[in-house]
Amino acid sequence: VAHAGWRGTVAQIGRKTVETMQQAFSSRPEDIIAAIGPSIGQCCYEVDDFVRGKAAGYEQFFAPRAEKPGKYLLDLWGYNRQVLLDAGLKAENILTAGVCTEHNHEMFCSYRAEQGKTGRMGVCLYRMSAEKNA
Repeated sequence: VAHAGWRGTVAQIGRKTVETMQQAFSSRPEDIIAAIGPSIGQCCYEVDDFVRGKAAGYEQFFAPRAEKPGKYLLDLWGYNRQVLLDAGLKAENILTAGVCTEHNHEMFCSYRAEQGKTGRMGVCLYRMSAEKNA
């Protein structure tokens, strides 16, 4: 499990997680299944030039806001999906919930929607193994 807000996203935490899994468990990227859970969507996630400047090679995930020069709507889902693809995961093995937490703050914690109030979300993770019958 890895958290990827803008800092983790631009630091490519997805790629680093895959590399750690390769080293620790001999995981093969093409066998890894990844899920991008509910988070703030591009519809709501405004960032500035500072954040965009840290995203070399991934600028396509920043939509300029015409009415606000120097501001962008960041697509965390697409950006993290591309990082995982670049790390060797298969496209069909990357699942995205596509649920914006700001639009659904009654179900999920949203720092922005709740004016700085923080909360916690739980995550379940299970290990799948392919057992071969002899």
